[in-house]
Amino acid sequence: MNIGQRALYSLLRENWIRDPSICVEKWQVADYRALSIKELFEELNTLNIHIDSQSFLLYAEKCDTPEDLTDCIVSENADISSYDHVYLLLFELWRILVSEKLSLSIFCDEFDNQIAIYDSEDPSNAKQIHDIIATLQNILDENTDEGEKPTTVLSPITKNCVNDIESFLYDFIAEQIDNEDYSYATELVEGFYSYISDTTWFDFLRARLIALSNIDAAHEAIKTILKAKKKSQNLELYLEIASFMVQHGDRKMFTGMIKKSLAITTTEEEFIELLEICSDYCDYSDLEEQKQEINTLITSRENIQQETSFTQNDNNITTLLNILERSSNVLNLIQQ
Repeated sequence: MNIGQRALYSLLRENWIRDPSICVEKWQVADYRALSIKELFEELNTLNIHIDSQSFLLYAEKCDTPEDLTDCIVSENADISSYDHVYLLLFELWRILVSEKLSLSIFCDEFDNQIAIYDSEDPSNAKQIHDIIATLQNILDENTDEGEKPTTVLSPITKNCVNDIESFLYDFIAEQIDNEDYSYATELVEGFYSYISDTTWFDFLRARLIALSNIDAAHEAIKTILKAKKKSQNLELYLEIASFMVQHGDRKMFTGMIKKSLAITTTEEEFIELLEICSDYCDYSDLEEQKQEINTLITSRENIQQETSFTQNDNNITTLLNILERSSNVLNLIQQ
């Protein structure tokens, strides 16, 4: 994985938090944001880097990034572990003391931090996440204005972030649509579309927005997406489209997406998610009997571990397809 130096240690810390048994040194996974300026300088002192705020600022005047600063301060003969330890301390001091110098790594570290806060569902972060997304778009626009190709300008940011920025943007915009903030969602889709390496998911977001005014056009847009991705099947995409079609698709399209999904389902977790989508479909269509049958299937599989392999000869596939067929027959009779 090609990842920036600061992001590498952020990723290591995340992995260590999930699995404390990972063999690491304390400094590699420390929360440097929790340290005071005094504590940061004291730790540098233990590594034979004897500077204070004044001398730090003098060094920083001659450097553009915390990486340049580290090269400037650390001896060329320092071993790699000491170098990286010093770098992490200087990085945090740079973030605090020379915040006006927004280097790429500083921006990306802050982006990761804001995503972490946002994912913690802290409502106080609403403005901050909006602000940093706006800053990201400004950075991309500025680089494009200077002659960079739109399809390449996001790559350096992706390299220096722990999070998958394209996936985050999709999830964030999808949430805005769910919250009915359609104007903001449209603004973000159009603002970032040209910078995305694979526009499939953003095309789906566009289809969701089109559905607000023209459901038939949205269906055609989804058909175009599926046709373009015919050779590269994607279960996650299929399930997202199926979820959308619970309320916004016709019966034939919904059943088609479920069949496509079933054909490439490989784990119990994926199959349960698919069943839950079908349950939602029956619930939305007022098919109470069929909904209860699907919920019974879900309950019957409660003791199966989510990571268990799902095979294509599972008897519940036939059962589910029969339920969906009867659902379509009932809805056809209702419409007659």
